Amino acid sequence: MRLLARREHSRQELGTKLSQKGHSPQFIDLVLTELVEQNLLSDVRFAEAYVRMRSERGYGPKRIMAELQQRGVGEAEIHRALLGCEIDWLSLVQTLFERKFGSEQDYQFEDRAKQWRYLYNRGFDSDLIREVVGNGYS
Repeated sequence: MRLLARREHSRQELGTKLSQKGHSPQFIDLVLTELVEQNLLSDVRFAEAYVRMRSERGYGPKRIMAELQQRGVGEAEIHRALLGCEIDWLSLVQTLFERKFGSEQDYQFEDRAKQWRYLYNRGFDSDLIREVVGNGYS
């Protein structure tokens, strides 16, 4: 309960933490099932909170999706959280771009490649990046 009091956890995350503390798999499964039934543990709530947190830190939907998958959240829950978050991804990528590179738009080919890589690694898809950076080399 102390772990859940601090922040939301995915079922897999909480199971891993309990396992590291030496609890048996049968005990862990029983506890996790009971927490889910009591609505104290929810992968949907975890995914929604995670999407908000990571997007506020400048990460895009692709990166967030991959991170949630690593934490054991199902694909349906991930899509539900991403659709329900109502984040303006274009505005987010524009803000991130201007904060990192400034609003100057006179860039060389090497600069554009660096910008594309940076935004792509942050988890934004090429359509959003193209709108912000432009078609520097397409």
